[in-house]
Amino acid sequence: PIVVMEYCKYGNVISYLRNPTIQTLNPNRIKLAHNIACGIKYLHDQKIVHSDLKAVNILVNSTRQAVLADFGISSLLQDIRTRSRTIGGRIKHVGTHYWTAPEIYDGKRMTEKSDIYSMGLTIWELFSEEPPYQSFPDIDSLVNFVLVRKGRPERPSNLEEEDEIWKIIQKCWDGSPALRPSAKEVQADIGCLCSDSIGGNSG
Repeated sequence: PIVVMEYCKYGNVISYLRNPTIQTLNPNRIKLAHNIACGIKYLHDQKIVHSDLKAVNILVNSTRQAVLADFGISSLLQDIRTRSRTIGGRIKHVGTHYWTAPEIYDGKRMTEKSDIYSMGLTIWELFSEEPPYQSFPDIDSLVNFVLVRKGRPERPSNLEEEDEIWKIIQKCWDGSPALRPSAKEVQADIGCLCSDSIGGNSG
């Protein structure tokens, strides 16, 4: 099958945010986060897991909306088991390690909640403008930090502890899949922040 997409003139979202001609205030980043949440909700409504969500797989179109891309390893939920295989008790999966939910390293299968974890990191990237966990030289040290020590990236300098979007990010990357919100909940919560921005609250 072939996926036909619109032309996204601004490239991936990190290139867009780093463009010196683009205004990258936090309300603009929040709107991009809402676009991402809408896209993930749509996939999950179709019983599809993206499986490789990260900022470089998010494109920005001519109307400056974020568009999900790279569906090469997206899978119907019932097909996930056949697209992963276990090696040494842990799953060797098809996603990208830095954005992979901790339960996957512990041998669990990919679910919608795995995408939510990745979405939390992807939204974090919108504010940090850099990939997560870049200080870890190998997969073993990364797994130890994320799975065993339950570590997560530090809060970006352009966010405050009390900022609602930061709270949403933290909920998304909770170590327990059951405690992570659904894509519908994330979409609704970020949508409220977008409404606040339109109403004059810069967030």
